[in-house]
Amino acid sequence: MTSSMILSKALIESGRDIPLKELLYAKRVLDNYMAVAKESSPLELLTEMKVAARNVEYFTTSDNPCEARNVISGMIEKIGDAESFDAFKAQASTPSQALFELIEDRAQLIKHERELLLASGYDASRI
Repeated sequence: MTSSMILSKALIESGRDIPLKELLYAKRVLDNYMAVAKESSPLELLTEMKVAARNVEYFTTSDNPCEARNVISGMIEKIGDAESFDAFKAQASTPSQALFELIEDRAQLIKHERELLLASGYDASRI
């Protein structure tokens, strides 16, 4: 684990319970809005972006047994405090990085599982 990581090893392990589809969706929402966040954009867009980010339904919890889900939900909730497009980008970059870490962990697990299948004689290309 590098020092630039947002989530601890324990949080990453707890995040393995989060469906990959939900991780990818939330990351895509945040990244798409960060890409269009320009200071020259109309202020109404900032309001729409904050609402959209905070309405990623899977990450609107605070008392879920999955601690990583609660932590990321809290990070996304803080995006609502953004007063400018630059602040939105700064606040959205933290949950985006955390989601990236969970997605990378999942990719490594999938790779490892495929290697295990191959080593056991199964044709992983048909999966």
